[in-house]
Amino acid sequence: MPGKLQDIFGRTFVVGFFLPGAVFTFFTVLLLHCYGILTVQILWDLSNQNPLMSALLMPLSLWLLAISLQVANGWIIRRKEGYGLPRWMTWWQRVKLGLLIKELKALEKAGKDPRPIRHKIAIHFAYHQGLLDYKKLLLPWAFGNTVRAFEAYPLVMYGFEATRGWGRLLAVVPKDYRELVGGAKAEVDFLVNLWFLSWLFLLEYVAFAWITGGFESFWFPVLTYLNVRLSSYWLQGAAVRWGEMVKAAFDVFLPDLGRQLGLPAPATREEAWKTWNQLSEAFLHRWPENLPAPNPEAVWHPSDSASEEEMGQETSSAEEPDFHDPVAEVELSGTR
Repeated sequence: MPGKLQDIFGRTFVVGFFLPGAVFTFFTVLLLHCYGILTVQILWDLSNQNPLMSALLMPLSLWLLAISLQVANGWIIRRKEGYGLPRWMTWWQRVKLGLLIKELKALEKAGKDPRPIRHKIAIHFAYHQGLLDYKKLLLPWAFGNTVRAFEAYPLVMYGFEATRGWGRLLAVVPKDYRELVGGAKAEVDFLVNLWFLSWLFLLEYVAFAWITGGFESFWFPVLTYLNVRLSSYWLQGAAVRWGEMVKAAFDVFLPDLGRQLGLPAPATREEAWKTWNQLSEAFLHRWPENLPAPNPEAVWHPSDSASEEEMGQETSSAEEPDFHDPVAEVELSGTR
């Protein structure tokens, strides 16, 4: 549910939820017209009987549908990712990953540049030798594996578990950058909702055909299935762009989260990785004993009476802990 009223009137809401709902409603009305259930004459008679109700009915219906899509957003995305499906359905993704791993090892053995294959693996699969069990992380659909790939990024690079850490990281991410991430997510929402509503429209078509005893306008199912395929194809690129924004947020703002949490400044990359990993375990399992000892000098106290200018001077003059360094070079030998 939207947390603020303006959230249901903003650009991300319109792009991600209202527009797919409008497209679905338009084709549903067209389908009803083809079956003679809702003709132009019927619509004209309704508008003459109650003009005000007719003027408000369609916009209200569209907004209710858009809000319903927003409420169900998490469920729809998880269905598109492939959650809940049997493990055997990951066979094609295992084949793709195996072929990329084989190609990567062949390039490394031949002394050729393996970076293009490593990049492809890192973008499309949650794979890291020795840290991630990719066989358990594989999902049946490519979109789900792309999302899991960028969800695994902060764990691989910094030891920080993304699904528990993202909400905490948002506390220190500036509003303008949150809006950039929201814009990238809106593109994903638009395509996911188009995919979902296309399948729903196909069910509508089959239901009307069964009730009326005839299949009208065969171009409806053909175009709808084409839209399913195209939205799934475009969704891959949108997911990669969304993932890059999320990964950049961890790269840039994770040090700020460390300072806000009062974490001690690490001396090495390995120490930083261990600190963030322990913190992730504490958040995940509610283990306060895993919380690192606080560093009072690294904490910003919002209750201090100092002015913003003085606080800015203190922050700039203090030595900033380096949480930003990534964990040593990652050797990827698998595929996304």
